[in-house]
Amino acid sequence: MLPLSKAKMFLSENRQLLETDGLKVYNSFAGSGNNGQSDLPVGSLTMLNEILLEAGKSIAILPGEHTIIILLVAEGMINYKKQTDNLRLVESGQVISFVPDDKKPILLQNPSAGLARFLQVNIKVDIGFEQHQSESLFDLPGETKNEFLQLFASTITGQQNNYKVFMGCFAGREEAMYSIPNAATAVFLFVLTGAFEVQHRLIEAKDGLLIWNVEQVELEALSNDAVILLIEQPIPLV
Repeated sequence: MLPLSKAKMFLSENRQLLETDGLKVYNSFAGSGNNGQSDLPVGSLTMLNEILLEAGKSIAILPGEHTIIILLVAEGMINYKKQTDNLRLVESGQVISFVPDDKKPILLQNPSAGLARFLQVNIKVDIGFEQHQSESLFDLPGETKNEFLQLFASTITGQQNNYKVFMGCFAGREEAMYSIPNAATAVFLFVLTGAFEVQHRLIEAKDGLLIWNVEQVELEALSNDAVILLIEQPIPLV
């Protein structure tokens, strides 16, 4: 029998929707505060939004201080631009991590003739971390791997808000295990497609699950080509 873990669910049906002309933003952490920052941060993870942007449309986002932004494009393509940079293109099946200019807006635009659908993940980091972080762009695994692949990580000695970001694509009924390094660490899982059973809990597409107080997280894919995001981070106050 699996040990009893502590967990908090973030169901897709409870996401908060912000809708304007050509734009839909689904906030997984219900209760959005000033500048779109969640009133319910999940540890170092302060935002997880699914954004749908129609052709030719754009959005400006204002990041918080000392933040890493991850953009994961699931459909179409987007350009992004920091205050001091040129436009950068991120296409479907790619994920990028970068440090924004504090308190300066970032432009996201859809340059294609079709819909752009992507995730925006904000992770709070310690003061000075930006000096150790450079922009990183990866192609997501295009076939079932049945294991977690590490995308990004911060493991700087002395930092309180270290994190790791993984993604896994699994065939139906494939199982995986993720070991949590210490009692001060939790994991947040977010299902992009398909469904999973995690520690006897069912999570489906666009559901999130925060889990802690356990040495290992066990999961099983309940559908073919099921894709899940895993973020390791310090235990939050919930």
